[in-house]
Formats: sequence, C-alpha cells, structure tokens
Amino acid sequence: MPDAQNRIDTGLNSLLVRTGDKNILIETGIGNKLPEKMAQIYKQPAKLLENLHAAGVAPEDIDIVINTHLHFDHCGWNTVRRGDRFVATFRKRSTTHSGKNGSMAACNSSATPSAT
Repeated sequence: MPDAQNRIDTGLNSLLVRTGDKNILIETGIGNKLPEKMAQIYKQPAKLLENLHAAGVAPEDIDIVINTHLHFDHCGWNTVRRGDRFVATFRKRSTTHSGKNGSMAACNSSATPSAT
C-alpha cells in the first residue's frame, strides 16, 4: 500500500553467484551513501555487506562485480566512503557493466538524483 506521500516499498536485490572458483556479485544496490532525504524516499536498508558476511563472504572474497548499468540503485555499494574519499568496496574484483546508462560517478552519493 502507498504511504501518505503515495510512495511504495520496492525491492532492490543483489545476487551472489559462487562458481566454486569465483564469487560473482551481480548488482550492488543503493549502498550506504545516500543523503538522509533520499534514504527516507527509497527506504532501502544498507545491508549488503552484512548479508554477504552472513553468507560467509567478505568484500575481499568478491572476484567479479557485474552491474547491468550504472544507475545509483545498481552500483551504490561499488564504493564506500573513507573520510572525504570514495574507495572500492570489493578491492580484488574486476567490474563490468553494459557501458550504457550512466557513469561510475553515479555510484557515489554526490551523483544521486535530486530528492526535491
């Protein structure tokens, strides 16, 4: 049911594929860098790293990250904020994307769409 502002809950999911050789993460979701107003609008818990940990996978265990496209809601966890910088979350990974619809800047909070 819509809330008082006519918003509905949506699901944003990531998929972990274990091949036996590699850990492949498909989509990283919104991440944890949204401004407060955006976080209230999208109501997405920032739990990807927690959920990976529960599955026995640490960020350094991810070998490949696949983003279908680079909108903020698909690549938000590609980076994390460390002080005033953004750094790769999955440091040993290679990242691939379709090459369409966005740029890596969308994965950082400064490039999220306006919540006005």
